[in-house]
Amino acid sequence: MAKIMILGGTGTISRSTVEMLVLGGHRVTVLNRAQRGGVPEGADVIVADRHDQPALAEAIAGQKPDVLIDFVCFTPATTQALLQAATGKIGHLIFVSTADAFGYPLATIPAPDAAPIVPGVGDYALAKQDCEALVRDRGHTHGLKVTIARPTYSMGERFVISLFNPNSTGLINALRAGRPVVLPGEGAQRFHVSNAVDSGRMIARLATDAKSAGKTYIVGTKDAIMLQRDYLALIADVLGTKAQTVSVPVDAIEAMDLPDYRNSVYANVTRFDIGFALDQFQADFPDFTWIGQLSDPIRAYVARLDREGLLDAPTPPDLETAILARWSGRG
Repeated sequence: MAKIMILGGTGTISRSTVEMLVLGGHRVTVLNRAQRGGVPEGADVIVADRHDQPALAEAIAGQKPDVLIDFVCFTPATTQALLQAATGKIGHLIFVSTADAFGYPLATIPAPDAAPIVPGVGDYALAKQDCEALVRDRGHTHGLKVTIARPTYSMGERFVISLFNPNSTGLINALRAGRPVVLPGEGAQRFHVSNAVDSGRMIARLATDAKSAGKTYIVGTKDAIMLQRDYLALIADVLGTKAQTVSVPVDAIEAMDLPDYRNSVYANVTRFDIGFALDQFQADFPDFTWIGQLSDPIRAYVARLDREGLLDAPTPPDLETAILARWSGRG
């Protein structure tokens, strides 16, 4: 069995990865700041900040893992620090990137894993593209075994994306209250959301099979591409209601020139047609089965928000409410 070290380990996707690896009998060590808690039973824990270079280097050198999986690397500087600490100390690096690293628009839907890369949209995607390039280069120049995993928008107890914001608190409050929500255009753009359980299990599989080395994989739920209007309907259905939508033309949204637009989920992600084939993973691991239902993580997310009282306070104004106000008052 493999000795596996994970940077992160308690996030929406990484928790499922840890659980799957522990279940498989692997020796798993999680390094994180212990701010969230909830490391799955059976995994060892090193409490450290991965941004503390000496602490990270000491932990990796002490573990000398067969496989290191990095879930929490978002900048080129952090990637450089990781590679400096890990090269020569690990057998295989699984770098968790993002589907946004393809850049948008995609040339075809569903996009294959080998789809051409175009410049990223937004700072997050651009940074992840740079991180991937550094990791690949280290693989070529130092013989480091590298696998890149690009998760689709993987929903779980702590993450459900809306069409405009990186969380769905405002959307859920609006749907529950029967207030209107924005549907860009007619909601016909495609969107690939996934159950984080599927994404996490796929990354665990990549970490335990040598054939993944040197390759890039999209991870997520198979056959989960849906229209944006159907995505809103799914969330509403979990809430036991029906979405009251207001269709706003996409060109009208862009023409509003609202201050929060540039860095929004809409500008960087959901204004594009998005869907992936998962073809490389299916070819390499034909026995893998996807088990995640898309309603389950939405239900878990809403339950957590209710449990923690995060839906009790009024939702502050955001890009979606600004679009509604501008569209309704257009005269």
